[in-house]
Amino acid sequence: MANEFAHQSTATAAGLAMAKTDWEDTDIHQFDSQATGDIMYASSATQLSRLGAGTTGNALIMGAIVPEWFTGLIFSNDGTKTTILGLAGDYTRFGDAQTTQHVLASEDDCMVTGKLEVTGISYFDNTMIISKSGVNEVLTVTSPTSACVVRILGGTNNYAAILELIADLGADNVDRFRISANNGGILRFEEFSTGAWLSPAYMTAVGFFLGTAGTLQGNLNISGVTSGKVIITTAAAAGSWTLTLPTAVGGAGEQLTDAAGDGITSWAAAASLRDYKDIAGLADPHTALDQLLNTKAYRFHYKEGRGTLDVDTEYVGVMADEAPWAMHYNGGIVNPVNTLGYMVLGFQAVDERIKELEAEIIALKEVCSGKGL
Repeated sequence: MANEFAHQSTATAAGLAMAKTDWEDTDIHQFDSQATGDIMYASSATQLSRLGAGTTGNALIMGAIVPEWFTGLIFSNDGTKTTILGLAGDYTRFGDAQTTQHVLASEDDCMVTGKLEVTGISYFDNTMIISKSGVNEVLTVTSPTSACVVRILGGTNNYAAILELIADLGADNVDRFRISANNGGILRFEEFSTGAWLSPAYMTAVGFFLGTAGTLQGNLNISGVTSGKVIITTAAAAGSWTLTLPTAVGGAGEQLTDAAGDGITSWAAAASLRDYKDIAGLADPHTALDQLLNTKAYRFHYKEGRGTLDVDTEYVGVMADEAPWAMHYNGGIVNPVNTLGYMVLGFQAVDERIKELEAEIIALKEVCSGKGL
């Protein structure tokens, strides 16, 4: 026999010998209270003792001096999986640097106090909470050899995929931000506080949206570097239209103008450089003066939401239907270029008439002087 506990033939004091086969009978040596599954171990340098069989699934470990059964874990296998189960009501801990901070109290709970490395796929089928006091970076995801993808998948039947960021600044001051991917290809960015949603933002294939019609007004806040902020918002009944900005920055003194009334804006101004104009000829001062003299001027106030939007000021001016020469943009907006031009022409015509009258007066004086008048 190899590596077995055996007895050798031995001579007695009387010279008699006990055969080796007698010592090797299977029932001649027994432990006190021996039972199936018991294990023999050296309880001292000269004595062999019995360790009673353990419970199914217990592991044999080395105690302080002699081996013993470890009852804190039970191992089992049913042909498809191996189960490691702790004592009822106790959680299993790997490492000893910390104890539970989250009330682990079940044999199904597990804690790792050091680093955990997983080279395969990890599955989390319930809530995952990551926390660490005094550390800014709580969760870092890296990919050393390719693009790094963090994917949040909503459930079937049109469930949203949501990422919520919450900064608890006190019982009455909680900042929350939510990113959610909803049914219909909508990606929402929503800031809310104490359960009340404020200015949700969302993105679809057609663009980025602030607010929800009928629910929340969209506000765009732009803060200054040192202080203050500018809020861009819409009217409560905003209407539905598109604002298209110009393709480049405007020149000094130019204004943003919707020339066609279709929301497409451009830079425009009452420019006076000759290079900007296709000249058709000189205007007639007398025609301009006649138009000025035949145009009525009225005192008026603008109606609510019209003109300059100043309903308090009393204005003096002309009516577009009576002075088309002073209008542009489909005859409804005062033309500042023509206003200046007609003023110049009017002065020229008046000056010409004054000079004619002055000449007539001089000639009349000469006639009168010749006759001694």
